[in-house]
Amino acid sequence: MIRTLDELMDALPERITTFEGSDYPLPLCQAVRGGMPTVQEIRDLVAGADRRDVAHLALHAALAAECYEASRPDSAQLFVRDAALRGLVFSGAKWRAGWAFLLGECSRSLPSQLEARGFIVFPSGGRTTHPVYWLQMMVRYAMIWGRVPPGQEHEMGHLLADDLPGVLVVCGQRCELEALLALAMMKLGCPAIVPQEFPFEEGRQARVAGDEEALDAIATLPNLRVREVEGERISLPAYCDLAHAREPFTPTRTIGGDEVSFFALRSGGGEEGVEVTGEPDGSLGVLIEVDDERLDAPLSDYLERAALELPGYLPGVRTVSPDPFALGLAAGRGLVPDELAGVLQAGLKWLFPRLHGIRVRLLFGRRELAAAAPGVHSFRRQRAEALASLREGDVGHFVACIECQTFSHSHVCIVTPGRPPMCGRDPGQVRAAALFGATWHPYRRRGLKARELREAVAKGHCIDAARGEYEGINDAARRLTDGVIQRVYLHSLNGSPHSSCGCFHYLAFRIDGYGIGVMHRGFEGRAPNGETWDSLANRAGGKQADGVTGLSLGYLRRPEFLKADGGLGAVAWVTAKVLGEVRDLLLPGFLPATEDDVRTLENLARYRPRAER
Repeated sequence: MIRTLDELMDALPERITTFEGSDYPLPLCQAVRGGMPTVQEIRDLVAGADRRDVAHLALHAALAAECYEASRPDSAQLFVRDAALRGLVFSGAKWRAGWAFLLGECSRSLPSQLEARGFIVFPSGGRTTHPVYWLQMMVRYAMIWGRVPPGQEHEMGHLLADDLPGVLVVCGQRCELEALLALAMMKLGCPAIVPQEFPFEEGRQARVAGDEEALDAIATLPNLRVREVEGERISLPAYCDLAHAREPFTPTRTIGGDEVSFFALRSGGGEEGVEVTGEPDGSLGVLIEVDDERLDAPLSDYLERAALELPGYLPGVRTVSPDPFALGLAAGRGLVPDELAGVLQAGLKWLFPRLHGIRVRLLFGRRELAAAAPGVHSFRRQRAEALASLREGDVGHFVACIECQTFSHSHVCIVTPGRPPMCGRDPGQVRAAALFGATWHPYRRRGLKARELREAVAKGHCIDAARGEYEGINDAARRLTDGVIQRVYLHSLNGSPHSSCGCFHYLAFRIDGYGIGVMHRGFEGRAPNGETWDSLANRAGGKQADGVTGLSLGYLRRPEFLKADGGLGAVAWVTAKVLGEVRDLLLPGFLPATEDDVRTLENLARYRPRAER
């Protein structure tokens, strides 16, 4: 066990080895030094350090610890690869309060108490040099999502102090080397909770005596994320619960499912409430009317699909067919009409708290249903036609979503009829949440309290229809990114493409001189120009980057897909998985190359598409 800095220096390997699975093969050294050092340079840094400046000595000790860990036979298992880090950033900043790094011998209850407060907990490893892996996570967060260039240690420290989704908790006894690595984390901006006797003063730290004081101190840290509930909390009736939707059962009886049964949500007036006509028999009609002038065809379609899930909140009840509408009932379960109507009305309010004017009508009996069904089916057909023909020019506003700004500093997602969100979320859900509020609430930076996570934005004057540039969207992007993004091209890779978050499913990128490339998340190979998923994702993540943008399958299949750059017709290379996703949209005789066809730009230049393979 290495316990002192001198022991660490004696254990250093003769030459530098690196970690695999990252754009930054020696992340800490690259972040602090700006490049890859030699072992002798590391030795000289430590030997020449002013021992009175313990913080800088600690940082040099951390560089030595990284070089030592890279040479260990288990380094590949311990190193957090870029792909795994992206997941930890996404989950640790958007859906959790942050990361909690535990150093030393903590009480048995502290990890579980931190997890209960929303943290992802990282306990100490088996070696005293293990904290270097936490330092690597920190600096890559700054370089990728914070856009801090390698070598800018001072700037990195400021960003991490303000924005790192993490906290160091030092417990119990620790050796000299562990204390130095803890100090290095503080030097680079990580806030720390330390015991009263901790020997160093550096950065933002709180000295505590015991777990309760530690937890209280953590709750005050401004860099960690917080979860807030929007407005008044809506309660579901006592007879229904979201947990019932997760209970498996095999339906033994079905209500509805015949040619006159239906389920529809549309605009309508009248008094808010529920109405039941007839007694349950073999046919069932549900008509939900919403008195809101903003309810257009896309919103009607999405809210209807959301409402179809709500019967599952009742025990032993499921929607088994949307059209013709049919409910499945578990053995021994009868249908209580008032409960079904109640869960539909209350469930929609619970999902979208600002949605009002909801009237639910249940119809039983073939005669009543036969009279109402033609009008409902006509409405659904007209809505389907409107959705199929909908384009960006047909609507006056788009939706701006900043949910991912908890980790993607200068990103705002613009959701339009032609550009679904890159995270893959249903665009109707985002739009409904912007207009009617939402029950789901990710964690957010404290500084975003005054901002709506999603809002409808007037698109304004169209500056360039092909590139998808709008005056109102540019204004919104400037406002929502504090001026970092000045203009947005929704449908071009060149110049000012749409910014990217980190949860994109696909990436489109420019292959200079050849056209567009498209890669799916997690692809393990290389594009002909040498790009990997990690290199592209790191370049795009959390920012606007010329030549690359995140996207969803929905956008990839839209006619608006990068239309200013030639759309699918300009795609020169895709991964084989992507080809399978869009093959049906390609013109006869045109197939872009995949990793199975070419691996270099030279071969891409000679590639000739074939109609079939």
